[in-house]
Amino acid sequence: MFLRQLLSFAAMAALLSSCAKVQEDRAAVPDMSVCYQVASTTKAASAYPEDRPFVSWAWYLPDGRSWAQDSGEAQLYIPGETVSYDGALQAWTTATAYYWPKSGSLTFMSLSPANLAGDVSCSPDKGIELSFDVAANPDVDIMVADIAADQRANDVPTIFRHKLAKVVSFTMKTDRDYGTLLTVGGKKFTLNRISFAGVYTSGTYVSCNSTVSGPKEGWSGHSGGGDQVWYDGNGIEITHDGTAVRGNDDALFVLPQSFGPEAVLIVEYTIETHIADAELNHKEKVTESVSLSELHSSWEMNRQIRYNLTIGLDSIEWEVSADEWQDRDGGDITV
Repeated sequence: MFLRQLLSFAAMAALLSSCAKVQEDRAAVPDMSVCYQVASTTKAASAYPEDRPFVSWAWYLPDGRSWAQDSGEAQLYIPGETVSYDGALQAWTTATAYYWPKSGSLTFMSLSPANLAGDVSCSPDKGIELSFDVAANPDVDIMVADIAADQRANDVPTIFRHKLAKVVSFTMKTDRDYGTLLTVGGKKFTLNRISFAGVYTSGTYVSCNSTVSGPKEGWSGHSGGGDQVWYDGNGIEITHDGTAVRGNDDALFVLPQSFGPEAVLIVEYTIETHIADAELNHKEKVTESVSLSELHSSWEMNRQIRYNLTIGLDSIEWEVSADEWQDRDGGDITV
């Protein structure tokens, strides 16, 4: 019996041309107040949701200084404030009003969602730093905006990017048509469970400050190792035409990581074979696993993954031989 896996990726990299901020009604916004122009990078190019506040920090540098060269001299200007969409003002802004300085520039870092702020630090040298357990927070989509450096009085460009990876689909099929349970010898394949085992679920993310000499963006300090389940249900029939396996949730957020030998994909299914009487059908439960490193090297930030799996059977073949007939004396018989 064998299990073949095919893997495809869909990169989440289309930059939005539209923004969540509506700009026609600017007269209602206080002059020179700090507002944000918000977007997120998604394949579908949809706007950043207006019902999802985020948290933002800003640092001040005087004229003649730049973030790339002088971030170590920057002074904190906005100390991690929640930014929400104000429908009346049609703007993203803070509850406490902040205003642009008359001279110099501001550099902004932002994190979504805002309720992560209590577990986060932010500094000019490391940028945004947070520890996170994806197993304990399965529905949280961590997003960090590109650093908006050296900004002067203007809407703050805030382009969010996903910092987790996301499994979005599984498709399964049999390698050929095995008939149905209506015919003798026909088979039915039923999926019972799909899970990932031996993968890291906790780590520390650092955004870095994008300077040449600063730390590099990424995840480190990986730990944890429990199962992450895509599907565990009453059973889905797998056919030769292919079956889309909807997960227990619409998507599974996973921690970016390189795979070690212990990281595996596990598929559990049942094969039922029609004998002669349905009550006598033969049922076999099968559990198969494959090392994730055999499929691809890692889960990467800001990427969504699709898995395509093919299952099948080794056919039964007979090796037949026969000896030559030999003469034998039956003996004398007297009647």
